[in-house]
Amino acid sequence: LRSASLAASFRADSPDGPESLAEMLAGDPLSAAGEMRLYRRHRNAFCLREAAGARERVKEALAARDADKSAGAPPPREPRLRFAQAATLENAGAEMTSLARFHPFEACLAVVDETRGLSLWDYETGEALARWQSGSGGRTTALDWLHAHASTLLLAGNDDGVVRVWGGL
Repeated sequence: LRSASLAASFRADSPDGPESLAEMLAGDPLSAAGEMRLYRRHRNAFCLREAAGARERVKEALAARDADKSAGAPPPREPRLRFAQAATLENAGAEMTSLARFHPFEACLAVVDETRGLSLWDYETGEALARWQSGSGGRTTALDWLHAHASTLLLAGNDDGVVRVWGGL
């Protein structure tokens, strides 16, 4: 057993307990699956805290701007936006990108090209993580991450009505 406390809490005759020892071990935070669940929970909480902090900073900046406007102060000069290219991700053999979706919590970008080739990229390093064909048939018209907060699935829908889902990404 992975955990002595887990083994001590398991009672097969308990009517409200888990169905089996395997089910109980699946929830064990010391197992590989449990460790991954804890990592994802902490990662998601961090991302949500960062987003909440950014929202608060924007609210404060807007309130300060409104206060300056109502006080009659001249508006501050708006800074010009300056963008810098962070990376170039080139799909080998592809002429065009038809769809792209960023993962909401990981540094991962899913890209579909005109040949139904599906690529996963680490956009921070510019490294191609995987590439495969999304099946025979029509053009891929939908791409989305499902269950992104836990064990992520990637969904791709084609214009011939076929929907494919990949896990373990």
